[in-house]
Amino acid sequence: MAASSTPLPSVPLTASEFKSLLLLAIPTFQHARCDLLHVCPEVEQEKARLLESFYAFARPVCSKLRAVGQWADLIEPCSGYPLLGEHGSGVYGEVDAAQVLLCYRMEQVGTCCMIHHPKWGLSHYPASFLTDASLEQTREAIEQTLNELNANNKNSNSSHHTPVREDKQSTDRSLATSTPKKPPSRIPVSQPLQDLPAL
Repeated sequence: MAASSTPLPSVPLTASEFKSLLLLAIPTFQHARCDLLHVCPEVEQEKARLLESFYAFARPVCSKLRAVGQWADLIEPCSGYPLLGEHGSGVYGEVDAAQVLLCYRMEQVGTCCMIHHPKWGLSHYPASFLTDASLEQTREAIEQTLNELNANNKNSNSSHHTPVREDKQSTDRSLATSTPKKPPSRIPVSQPLQDLPAL
């Protein structure tokens, strides 16, 4: 990322300076219909389905937050780069984030390190978005988006829409702090959030 021309606040930070530097990381995990370890047409179709489902959820959430003047971006899971904004050389690693933010176990599979989800093992698709919005603003944008997606799914007979899960175990989210406001390449340990609505 390009160096910011705005100087960082002096240390120690005041409460308002610290609050202005908070980022909310929302890691999501979707249960996959099959093991995603192998390279085959079935696995590629499942990854594409889950990526589309993540985009259908995260894009409107980020749009709602941006509409009220907050920074928000979803991470393209394959590249680790923000999808809506510019990026630098740093990437957001889903595996690193799950290990640091959620204390999830990692498994070495060949040359890849994979997240071991506590409920689904290796049969899941991780994807995240980040924002500098408050927890309340983010919760509201998520709830509105889930309601819209559920209403669209009820009104549509199309097989292109995947029902949105309402069970609390289907997603994990956590609050992460970082400086500056742009997404960092690494995010420090955070407190998991237990009460956001699940996908």
